[in-house]
Amino acid sequence: MKKLIPAVFAICCLAAPVWAVENLAFDEMDRLIADSDLIVQGHVMNMNQGLRDTKVTFQIERIFKGDPALKIITVTHQGGKHVVVETEPEFMTYDQAILFLQKRGETYVCTNGVQGKKTIRNDNVYMSEDNAFLTLRLNKYQDAITARLKALGAQKEGIQAPSKDS
Repeated sequence: MKKLIPAVFAICCLAAPVWAVENLAFDEMDRLIADSDLIVQGHVMNMNQGLRDTKVTFQIERIFKGDPALKIITVTHQGGKHVVVETEPEFMTYDQAILFLQKRGETYVCTNGVQGKKTIRNDNVYMSEDNAFLTLRLNKYQDAITARLKALGAQKEGIQAPSKDS
């Protein structure tokens, strides 16, 4: 029994960071979903860097929230050839990402700046711009967005969302 307790403790310590990252990701996701007009998954087709801002052409592969007819959108962010804005996301051609977006005129901007872009690499979704923090596997993150959108829709209509157990 005395040998079992340290083993259980070690397993819990190793699992805690994963649990903490998932909870942080889900808390942030709820805020992003509520504040976004459009939530999409796709990739960067090209970019047009101006002196102070950048226009990103983004091809949509999946729409979680927003107009289902959209195929290609323009995402604008501050920062260009001569200006770097740390609170804005960085894009590169062919980047794959899930974007949480707000409509601004004819274009979109990332909701809450850098928080609104979740980079996808090797079927993993990363929470930070520098890809230092793995959020979740892509399919788990996609499922979480869908479930949270359903729950938010049910809350707006005064209906209690079903629990995971039911």
